[in-house]
Amino acid sequence: MRKTNYHSHTYRCNHASGKDEEYVLSAIDVGFEIYGISDHTPWPFHPFEWDYYRMELSELEGYLSSVESLKEKYKDKITIYTGLEAEYIPDRMEWLKKLKKDKLDFLIFGNHYFRFISPDRFYGSVWTNFIEHYLDDSYNALSSGIYDFFAHPDFFLRSINVIDKKCEDAFEKLCLWAKEFNTPLEYNLSGYNEKRKFPCDKLFQLAAKHEVPVILSGDYHRINEVLDIELYIERRNQLEKWGCLIVETLSI
Repeated sequence: MRKTNYHSHTYRCNHASGKDEEYVLSAIDVGFEIYGISDHTPWPFHPFEWDYYRMELSELEGYLSSVESLKEKYKDKITIYTGLEAEYIPDRMEWLKKLKKDKLDFLIFGNHYFRFISPDRFYGSVWTNFIEHYLDDSYNALSSGIYDFFAHPDFFLRSINVIDKKCEDAFEKLCLWAKEFNTPLEYNLSGYNEKRKFPCDKLFQLAAKHEVPVILSGDYHRINEVLDIELYIERRNQLEKWGCLIVETLSI
């Protein structure tokens, strides 16, 4: 088993704590070989958008510079990659594609909002036809080819009390699309650790059945989460028991 993680945040997103170097040192301490830093993408915002849970656009260059310096400083101990976690927002995809090409090693798809950043468009809350919109965004993001994996693909379960046939049909579509576009689905340790409604066993058992690539990620928001390597190993073992096609490293 190789210990790798590509999903990790920093204090800049306003809902995490810890500086970049603290995460890297903790990752080294518990034996990670690869560590990707992937804070929430800032956007060139539209009027009236809500931007609290992500870094400011003015912070982006400092973020990128910080991660690049850590790559060099700790290159003999760990491989560090520069990434971001981003939604699919159609009118800003060209900006995001250029950012990835010029500045990033990888890009994570995190499907949190429909079309723009606003509390009333948050997929973690119930609003009309949200599963259909969630699926539309997911398909468009995966088919774009720009994202390296799909973070917490079952995130929409936060707003659902019962996993019914509609949810199971959504799982089926997500698995088929992930396989079609060869985009790993993430088993999210943060959701598991915080006892949220994701990650859902049914989704990853279905992913195993369809031979969909699956990646294990921490989605770390606090230093102590990185240090909990026992949870990482436990969940990795469970994915193997289900027969999941586990992806340990991205093609960067």
